Amino acid sequence: MKKILSFLSMAALIVTAASCSEKDTVIAYGDAEFGMLDNGIILTDSGVNFTVVENQSSMRTDTTCRVYIVCDVLSVNSSDGYDIRLTNALPIMTKEILSSTEVSVDTLTDDPIRVWSAWYGGGYLNLGITFLAHNPAKDKHAINVVRDTGEDSQTLKLRVFHDAGKDAIENYASEDYVSASTYVSFNLAPLVTPGGATPVTIEWNWFLDPESFDGVRYVYSMEGSIL
Repeated sequence: MKKILSFLSMAALIVTAASCSEKDTVIAYGDAEFGMLDNGIILTDSGVNFTVVENQSSMRTDTTCRVYIVCDVLSVNSSDGYDIRLTNALPIMTKEILSSTEVSVDTLTDDPIRVWSAWYGGGYLNLGITFLAHNPAKDKHAINVVRDTGEDSQTLKLRVFHDAGKDAIENYASEDYVSASTYVSFNLAPLVTPGGATPVTIEWNWFLDPESFDGVRYVYSMEGSIL
């Protein structure tokens, strides 16, 4: 029995407008950014430094990790950056890209996964992904990206693998499951030349009929360039 319920997604980061007094000066409300958090300072993928001076989110800022944030930009600070009010924050998992010379793709589990967004930012290949899980989940899901190091060295060929573990759906017609969405960032800096254009293809295994999840799978692909 299919139930659609997205979690850990952009929808979870709904911005609630903050009330402000007449003295409250704000440069921008609800600015959304990806970046690296380092003990209260966020270096965004666009190269701007944000200093958290007010935290209204549920996430602690005295840590170091990749994040997706929603914030109000309050003022320019003395560090040539901006002071912000953090209203929402989501930690983003970061991983290394595996090589086909390091791991055999035949040994990797290839449970269905859908890539609905892909872009380069902050030195990472950032993926917006969707997969199916039991409700409640029975196991953690593992996501990996493998680079094909074959003859065509001009194109960066990547394949997304998903291992649902004990949470894999065996019968889509009778099991209670949900559709879950999140982001994962893969370190792409060692594989691309800064300032150059690198052709990229990304492949993943998803359903031929994504509306019915009929169990028939198909390898989809995405092509583009990284500048």
